[in-house]
Amino acid sequence: MALSALVFTGCSLLDGAENTAEATPDPLHAGIESARPRETYAPYATYLPDPTGDPYSPSVTVAPIVTQPPAATQPPQQATAVPAGPTQAPYNPNMRNWQNIMPFPTLEEIDNCNRTATERSPYIVGHLFTDGASYTQYSARFKADYLPPATYCCLGNFKLDYSALLSEYTRVWQDYDHVSGYAGFQVQRDGRRNSIMSFWNIYCARPDGSTVTITPSLVYPEKGQNPFGGEGTGVNCLPDYSWQAGRWYEMRLIIGTSEETGNSTVEQWVLDVEADEWTYLCKFDLGVRNVTFTGDMAVFLEDYYPDVGGEIRTMECRDCWIIKSNGDYMPLTLVCLAQNFDYPGSYVFGADGNTFYMITTGVKNVVAPLQEATWYELAP
Repeated sequence: MALSALVFTGCSLLDGAENTAEATPDPLHAGIESARPRETYAPYATYLPDPTGDPYSPSVTVAPIVTQPPAATQPPQQATAVPAGPTQAPYNPNMRNWQNIMPFPTLEEIDNCNRTATERSPYIVGHLFTDGASYTQYSARFKADYLPPATYCCLGNFKLDYSALLSEYTRVWQDYDHVSGYAGFQVQRDGRRNSIMSFWNIYCARPDGSTVTITPSLVYPEKGQNPFGGEGTGVNCLPDYSWQAGRWYEMRLIIGTSEETGNSTVEQWVLDVEADEWTYLCKFDLGVRNVTFTGDMAVFLEDYYPDVGGEIRTMECRDCWIIKSNGDYMPLTLVCLAQNFDYPGSYVFGADGNTFYMITTGVKNVVAPLQEATWYELAP
């Protein structure tokens, strides 16, 4: 997966740090070539959220749910029910009229792009301004009306404050200066749907010049920690979660303290808004104490394989907020939207009311000229 803070030209002060780690196979993509061939994909018109259904929505078992939202300032508790995920996205006549926002390419143009593309489709970033706050919770609601394979809706690309380590070490760093981890939801090439939360390793220099590596460890579920490489080195967890096109969800990240180790922990939860069901996805022990989120939060919409880059992808986000370290609630009402990495294709982004949105395709010249980075003020 790409990182939102590597380039982000024209919107923020984030500069990418050079990644000198040796590239290794990413377990997220392991075995992807054995997935069903591209020719078996349904055309984009069939995965609209309409009564024909969503062919990229397998029925999977999801993580335990709770039926009440967790309190904004208290970590929620684990429940035990394990329901099956829905298999069809409901039709919503009130969904955003995406064809009025960006003219759709034809099926022939999409298929040609998928067959000939050597790069991925445009990567759109939303940069949420936190005014330099230190915070322990973050929440965002999101929806994807167009959700083909190889889509990543990242709802939290975050920086963690590890400065407490400087009492013991002379220097603390990660592979990227402004990214400690990210979390969101994916559709794999074989149709499997999952959440993801990833953390990059923490490197600490001792006064004698030696280096210590701290790797966060998975606490919940018991199994599912994966090492990754290729864009820095770290660990992630990818639980199955059958999220659906055309349906609103809320992702929440909560920093707590482990009773066993005393270290800071990060939990990832998701709310199915319509069903009012919270799902406990995963929890990591960071291996470090007294950690908070710091700096601005980013979201992004990504296609991670060129041969499905012609497909249409969308994402909307609203009701984003944080809980500061002092317990104060802060709505995030200023966002900068921009394209990153200059991948070929077409895109449109914008905002209205309390919602910002983005739509992409790898088909070129659908809209012209392409947008520059733009700040938007959102209704609280």
